[in-house]
Amino acid sequence: MSTIAAAVQDIVADIAPEEVDLIPTVTRGFYDSAASRRATVQGVLLGKGHDAALGFGAIETGQLVASITLIVFNGVATNMLSGMTERKLTGLGRWAARRRLARQLTTAAPQAEAAPLPKLTPTEADAIAGLVKHLARTNGLSDDVGTRLAINLAAKLIGAS
Repeated sequence: MSTIAAAVQDIVADIAPEEVDLIPTVTRGFYDSAASRRATVQGVLLGKGHDAALGFGAIETGQLVASITLIVFNGVATNMLSGMTERKLTGLGRWAARRRLARQLTTAAPQAEAAPLPKLTPTEADAIAGLVKHLARTNGLSDDVGTRLAINLAAKLIGAS
């Protein structure tokens, strides 16, 4: 079973190799500081990756792919993204749903980056991939990068790679 750290390393190396050297910094900031974790999650979920203080300024220092990947894998490992197939971030409750999700995703996996990455069903992984595409788009990543990131994350989550 893959760990969060190994899965993040694989995804970032494939999608944004220029961010690989920054993974330890992103991971340390995410797991060592609740305030940094909260700022990162809120900034990415609210689509302010280019404006928000994401611990280290995600886009300015090229850490957005690593940040999104870490947030999603941590969310899966802590079961905070379970039920994504039923939950939609649309409609009248969009703001409340994002705020609730942001609060939930600030929970750190008990073993931090050493936590095992659970396997999801293809339907669950597809729902997570939809969230990833949305996060990528709202944070200024190209559609191509967002699609590749979503496909690679879903593949890791169903154990296909």
